[in-house]
Amino acid sequence: GEGIDLAIEGCYYPIPITDEILKAVGAVDKGDNQYKVGYFELEKAGDLYYPAVNVFEYIVSEGMKYLHQLQNMYYCWEGKELEVNLQSKEEIE
Repeated sequence: GEGIDLAIEGCYYPIPITDEILKAVGAVDKGDNQYKVGYFELEKAGDLYYPAVNVFEYIVSEGMKYLHQLQNMYYCWEGKELEVNLQSKEEIE
């Protein structure tokens, strides 16, 4: 209810989907604002990413703007968690 919403307001901020986030989840850049993530592709339009299933080229949801939305979509299609590696290559090596 309202009390719960007010208690967390300002405490959590969604992570926007960016080129860096897409690289961190292993997305393949196909050019022309299109990326492949698992079974589906994302097409960027403005500040939103629209997922489409490869087989049918069918839009499967409203546009996504945040990482948690991408993680939820991935889990629905892949049945597993989307790995996110936010470390830079320099930190790993």
